[in-house]
Amino acid sequence: MTSRRLFLALLGTALCGLASLATPARATVALHLDDAAQAEKSDLVVLAKVQSQEVVRGEGGRPYTHTTLVVERALKGAKKKGERVVIRQMGGTLDGKTLKIPGDAAFEDGERVVVFLADREPGKGVVFLTALAQSKLAVVGTAADGDLLLHRSQEGLLLLDGAHRAVRPEPTTTLGALEAAVQGKVQAEVE
Repeated sequence: MTSRRLFLALLGTALCGLASLATPARATVALHLDDAAQAEKSDLVVLAKVQSQEVVRGEGGRPYTHTTLVVERALKGAKKKGERVVIRQMGGTLDGKTLKIPGDAAFEDGERVVVFLADREPGKGVVFLTALAQSKLAVVGTAADGDLLLHRSQEGLLLLDGAHRAVRPEPTTTLGALEAAVQGKVQAEVE
């Protein structure tokens, strides 16, 4: 073996070794759902303000975060202005240990949001995000026409279309455009 081949073989081995030491990727792979598809799978879609968050101990001692929202307006569902909704998400910090689910939405007290919610445990007083972080849009400002600007974080999510190709949907929209998609789906369900 020539010295060049030996050098390339050792270099390849070293690079493979270094690659094995790399930190694993932290992302959740999920099917991309556009707003109309999320509306179809959701029991409730609301514009709301985050009031508080509380971490509780769940099954097996795992932490769950309960985020309480105060509804400003329902785009789908029977919630009225001023009513409260509690979102349950796996994760949080308990006893100095943190569990975080990559690709799940994070909330901040006082934040205004639009959320797509599913009632997967009827009668328990909590709802769940329909599709992880895809289901939360933060109010980030006002457009020139006065409509609310919304931004959807896609951090920690690898979204795939029906053919298993990676997609990166536009993260910014307006409340009017979102409401049109939701109302279009609601009307289709009624008919």
